[in-house]
Amino acid sequence: MATQDQIINLVIDTNILRAAGNEDATEEQSIACRQLLKKVLTDKRYGVVISASIRQEYNKHKSKTAHDWLFNMQRQKRQLDLGNYSSKLRTAVKGSALVEKARTEMAKDVHLVEAALATDKRIISRDDKARGYFANLSVPVIKIRKIIWVSLSTNERDEQVIQWLDGGALAEKHRTLEAFREKLLKR
Repeated sequence: MATQDQIINLVIDTNILRAAGNEDATEEQSIACRQLLKKVLTDKRYGVVISASIRQEYNKHKSKTAHDWLFNMQRQKRQLDLGNYSSKLRTAVKGSALVEKARTEMAKDVHLVEAALATDKRIISRDDKARGYFANLSVPVIKIRKIIWVSLSTNERDEQVIQWLDGGALAEKHRTLEAFREKLLKR
């Protein structure tokens, strides 16, 4: 098994755990989310990042499948607990020039970006709207530009998240918040 120094720590949004459903769920998104969780569990190169805010969300929204997955990640000592971690990013979100709706949405997910900044800078989510808001925030907040944010949403099928994990979850430029902002500008 990889040591904690060799493990790539992933911030996995609650929307993945919630959408995973149970083994009998047949929706495409449920299947994709379960496959992702299974991949992270069976591939010893990966760990999951937990902070107090993430744990609170997980406990509120997780499915049985997600509960079992989280328990197994913890049992295998592949859960990095940041405790009550927070950063100055919350102040940047509140003070940003973005519209109120964007600031409100970012406030709901700022803990994901904080956790990514504190670890290996990798987020997996289904929330493309939040990713877009944080991509726009990456203009004035330079330190979040290089965060890798991959999406399991139906809008971003070309991201091939499982293949990205198979390849070692590399910090590829086209997966950064900075690159996503450029992509949004071209739409």
